[in-house]
Amino acid sequence: MLDKKRRWGDPELDKAQGENDAIFAELDGLKELVESGQMTLDQAQVRFMELLERHRLVGERLLTVARAWSTTPGNA
Repeated sequence: MLDKKRRWGDPELDKAQGENDAIFAELDGLKELVESGQMTLDQAQVRFMELLERHRLVGERLLTVARAWSTTPGNA
């Protein structure tokens, strides 16, 4: 279960946490949508790949932030 109350105290990290919370909530709901007939398996697979790509992009953005932070004097 996701800890939706966890926050990092950094605006960029908090934003990424919120984005990832939303991504994982939607991922959790895909099976139910297929089982209820609201979405085909093919549609769910496409949506899964889209969500996976969004998650990867959030990770890349955070890696860039972390690299910039580590080069800031006093943070290394």
